[in-house]
Amino acid sequence: MGERASRIAALLAGGSVEQGMVRLEGLLLSPGRAALVSLAEAAVGVGLLAVSARASLRLLGLPVPFTLQTFALTLLVVLLGPRAWRAVAAYLAAGLAGAPVFALGGGPGYLASPSFGYLLGFLLAALVAGRLSRPYSRRALLRGALLVLPLVYLPGALWLSGWLAAAGGMAWRGAVAEALWAGVLVFLPWDVLKAVAAAEASYHLLRLLYRAGQAGRRGA
Repeated sequence: MGERASRIAALLAGGSVEQGMVRLEGLLLSPGRAALVSLAEAAVGVGLLAVSARASLRLLGLPVPFTLQTFALTLLVVLLGPRAWRAVAAYLAAGLAGAPVFALGGGPGYLASPSFGYLLGFLLAALVAGRLSRPYSRRALLRGALLVLPLVYLPGALWLSGWLAAAGGMAWRGAVAEALWAGVLVFLPWDVLKAVAAAEASYHLLRLLYRAGQAGRRGA
């Protein structure tokens, strides 16, 4: 086993899963590595959100499509924690600059989209829920995952309400009611399932890393 792999294995092994991951995070974010790690996380985050956006489906004439983005976002939030906002900010910047990474394309014209508020919610969720998904315990990961949903829904529903009132000519009260139905309640059951699935997947991934570290240390 190489020196670097041995060092990572030693960091992951010993103590609890949470302690091992905290030690590994400290190694990755040490001076000389932090910038490269941040770039890699942003690139992976942009790619993950872009791919999940393309897996979209419109049903019942809803103004907002079904996508796998809440699942991808939750993975980023619980795995990257307080650093998740950088990946989301890079994703938004790429999309507004014209890269076709959003569900319906990209470009500055997306600001007029009825679903753009949810993208703003992605950034809000990454900023807030990312900090609350630590330490690396099962409860904290689930807490962060479930907190993603209201933080995405709030700006998303407000933006959609404004869009329905402005572009659809609806009265404000009717626009709010429609936004709550078509932009929140329809998606809520599936998004809760995706959030729980993302938290569980992240937890088991961290446990696999921890066990791999223990095995690597024994084999060193």
